[in-house]
Parts: sequence; C-alpha cells; structure tokens
Amino acid sequence: MNTHKCCKVARRATEGAVPGAILVLLPKCPVCLAGYLAVATGLGISVSAATYLREFLIAFCCLLLIYLIIRHSYRLGRYFKTSPGSGRTLKSAWASAKSTVPS
Repeated sequence: MNTHKCCKVARRATEGAVPGAILVLLPKCPVCLAGYLAVATGLGISVSAATYLREFLIAFCCLLLIYLIIRHSYRLGRYFKTSPGSGRTLKSAWASAKSTVPS
C-alpha cells in the first residue's frame, strides 16, 4: 500500500474527530477557558476575550462538521449515481459484482 494513500485514508477516517473533540472538551464557563488557556500556554486573557474565543470555537467547529457532512454526502451521492442512458443501476452493478466473486 502506498504511504500517501494510507495517510489519506487515515485522515479521512479521523477528520471529524478533531472538531468533535473540541466541542466535547470545551468548557461551558469562559472563566474556565481563560484558566485552562493560562495553565496550558502561560497566556492570560480577559473573561470577555475568553467569551468571544469560546463562541468562535463553537461556531467554527459546527461549521466544519457541517462542511464535512456535506462533503461526505456528496461523495456518497457521486458513488451511487450512474451516468444517464447507461442503463446500469446500483442493483445491476451489485449483481454483476456478485456474479464475478467465486463461491
């Protein structure tokens, strides 16, 4: 297996995990977010800045998840569509693939 292809498969499998994990682990309280940020990076921010940062992270992660869902559904739709006039449907494609597999 090609290394590039392996990395691509792994990236596709885990690309929704990062925004999902951020949404799950993001504290509800802006003061807690400011505290976690100060402990992790040594950077102190105000509570109002932490509020805006929290709202931005929520909006960004939700939009990213919506984008990933739309992109995934587009890929599934492209996989299941057939060319017009070909007369080949998913059922006939499955039947022909099934008949080529030795029992």
